[in-house]
Amino acid sequence: MSNLLTTVPKSRFKDWETAERVLRRCDGETDFGEEGSEWLWFIRTSHLPKKPLDESVCFMIYDGLVRGYFHIIEKASSRKWVDLGYLLEDKPSPYVVVLAHWTTLPKSRQVEATGFQGWRYTALRP
Repeated sequence: MSNLLTTVPKSRFKDWETAERVLRRCDGETDFGEEGSEWLWFIRTSHLPKKPLDESVCFMIYDGLVRGYFHIIEKASSRKWVDLGYLLEDKPSPYVVVLAHWTTLPKSRQVEATGFQGWRYTALRP
């Protein structure tokens, strides 16, 4: 199992409470008003992870701390998700890693990490 690490852009959310509220809604199941409008979290990338991601998770950094993780649903072409209506075509990234089912780590397990763009493999485990 290969887990990933990425960041939640701090510029996108004014504080952790707001970010976490959005992350919790990305459960991939609940329909928020329209058919096919289940919320998912996407990591846009120019290259996909080469290691298998079966039963893997993606840990998320916000404001210098690893706050929790998503389960990795799929790694795929972004075109598929644009065609399904989940993504807009305004970003040129050819690939996405699709995430759902947010789990917050207890404060005692939130470790410091520096932010970066893109994703990395990590030795962290749920």
